[in-house]
Amino acid sequence: MHDIAEAQKLRYKVLEFIVKNVLSQIDVAEFLVAFAGIQDSIPQISRDQRMLKVKMQSAMLTAVVGNIQHLGLMRLPMVNLAQSKKSRKDQEGAAEF
Repeated sequence: MHDIAEAQKLRYKVLEFIVKNVLSQIDVAEFLVAFAGIQDSIPQISRDQRMLKVKMQSAMLTAVVGNIQHLGLMRLPMVNLAQSKKSRKDQEGAAEF
């Protein structure tokens, strides 16, 4: 999160520098439009990168477990991770009573 705040500060410093040092009003207007477009796309790019990372980790885990099972080194049932988390929460809730 710290890196995001630093990047945001840097973007605004660049924006201020360019606007103060650009002579043409037309150039300033075009730059601001482009800058706004970049600003709007940053959160989506960040989300896309996080989702790609999760998908890659999931695929790698599935491949490793599949290879282990294929080699007969371990007999693990393939489970739905979301369902497993829900079951654990249910069990923890029941244990509290």
